[in-house]
Amino acid sequence: MPKIMFFITEDWAFLLLWRRLADAFLAAGWQVTIATHVNDQADAIRAAGFDLEPLPLERRGMNPWREAKTIKAVADAVRRQRPDILHCVAIKPILYGALATRLGRSCPVLGTLSGLGYAFTGNQAAVRLLRVFLTTVLRLVFRWAAVELVVQN
Repeated sequence: MPKIMFFITEDWAFLLLWRRLADAFLAAGWQVTIATHVNDQADAIRAAGFDLEPLPLERRGMNPWREAKTIKAVADAVRRQRPDILHCVAIKPILYGALATRLGRSCPVLGTLSGLGYAFTGNQAAVRLLRVFLTTVLRLVFRWAAVELVVQN
């Protein structure tokens, strides 16, 4: 049975925005795992027939130690679940998912961005510095990881 893992920042966002696509994968005979920060939707995700991999993910966090811990947790989840495709939604999951597939089990990564976000639209000095960092890291990651990117707007 083929497997897909959705890596998304918040459990409620998965149910609101990505559940229909995941349901289509289930209907087509795929095993579907949701790797996310769990708020209060774990029961709903499991009841819908999806496997759940809770992650210590902070959507806006920037503490290097916590972020490294999250990347390791994603790599461990990928190693455990062995997906055929890792579908990452948003910039942090795309970066961390690509890194995790290099650290854990290698698999193709599909990244989806619905927009550039504040890091690419803000104009403050700290935001511009973050933009340079993200652009550099994205270029490196896309060179050595099997990542395809979809930008929705």
